[in-house]
Amino acid sequence: MRMTLRQIAAAMQAALPVCEAEGRTPAAISTDSRTAAAGTLFFCIPGERFDGHDFLADVAAKGALAAVVERDIPNAPLPLLRVEAVVPALGRLALAHRCQYRGKVVGVTGSAGKTTVKELLAHLLEGLGPVAKNHKNLNNHIGLPSSMLAATGEEAFWIMETGVNFVGDMDSLAAMLEPDLVVAVNAGAAHLEGLHDVPTVAREKCKLVRALREGGVAVANADSPELRQAIAETGRPAVWFSTESATAACRCEFVSLTETGGRFVLSLHGETVEVDTAFAAPFLAQSLAAAAAAAHALGAPLDLIAERLTTAGLPEQRFHVQRAGRWILIDDSYNANPLSMTAALDAARAMAGQGALVLVLGEMRELGEVARAAHEALGAQAAGLAPAAVFWTGGQREAVAAGLARAGETDSLRELAAPEAFVHSLNELFARQGDDVVVVFKGSRANRLERYVTALRDAAEGAC
Repeated sequence: MRMTLRQIAAAMQAALPVCEAEGRTPAAISTDSRTAAAGTLFFCIPGERFDGHDFLADVAAKGALAAVVERDIPNAPLPLLRVEAVVPALGRLALAHRCQYRGKVVGVTGSAGKTTVKELLAHLLEGLGPVAKNHKNLNNHIGLPSSMLAATGEEAFWIMETGVNFVGDMDSLAAMLEPDLVVAVNAGAAHLEGLHDVPTVAREKCKLVRALREGGVAVANADSPELRQAIAETGRPAVWFSTESATAACRCEFVSLTETGGRFVLSLHGETVEVDTAFAAPFLAQSLAAAAAAAHALGAPLDLIAERLTTAGLPEQRFHVQRAGRWILIDDSYNANPLSMTAALDAARAMAGQGALVLVLGEMRELGEVARAAHEALGAQAAGLAPAAVFWTGGQREAVAAGLARAGETDSLRELAAPEAFVHSLNELFARQGDDVVVVFKGSRANRLERYVTALRDAAEGAC
């Protein structure tokens, strides 16, 4: 972003008294006092635990250029831009920056896999030119504008994912992003506390499609009935991708596991290519199809897409496979909902083959009224995978146990204790077995299952 404080004030409809700094351009924006540095424009966001207004002295001491506030601060230690509310002002500034940008803006939305698709698409498009993208999954009403404002405006592409928890959340995100292309990855049972049901999830996500600029297009999942309906209701043109439909413009199928990942067949507008990737899960065919279809719509030829897919990696804690001694660890611990949980567990069983499989699972949060039924279904699915053990943490244990029991499995469910105790239990369980064991870790973010991945890996490496 290259605007002076005076221009920023105008974009945000902020009051800025005459000051020496008004003609200067901030080096960066910050919403966290810990990351503020010399030349920063600091946004004082009030929150449940902390209020940014309380940290003005801290950011001033670090050399911040100015701060955006929503209340009067007597004797402030740095210039202030006064607005009615800080978060909407941040969004207005992001929109102003977007309106100055001349490259292509891509919005990515979905219930599962949107960060993976965002990272994959960014990697593909880097073969055509510079790319800006969200840092990790900073995709909400604070993370999205912060990510947009971190872009210089000189990139060829912005790839920005959007995350919603409640009906209405997409309104402000779509308004500030004004995408040229939208990738609608899927729509499933996620954040149902605020989104109620899957058709509502699909409609909320497709508000991003409605915000497409003139001439824009949606790249959407043909395998999701709710998404197909919601896209049709927008009246906007769509390019369809699939892992099932032979008539979709882009199709991707998993072929087999390889020593370094997985082999996929990618078909794009009648052309077909086989690609060896670092992705070991069949369900990742959906992400590959989404990213390939979007990249092609933005000008990438199939040969470039195929070449760059061979060097693409996955974000952290997204079905990351690693060996630690006898253990084959599948770290898919970043988050979970019924859609992603089902896919991950099926992929883990496929990887284990006829060998031993251990499930280390945590509660799927924010499912509202369907929480118990979803966890019973998870228990039934787990039983069908014939696991050697199921370790569980978080709520809904009784529902998972009921699902296991209904499927005839009554002895495998174990309480997930401290990481060290978990490692001890696992070593005892397989003390007399020398074969490899696949261990998959999957649960909502609050469960912090990555601690168990680290503990098991460190213990195995220490024993070598």
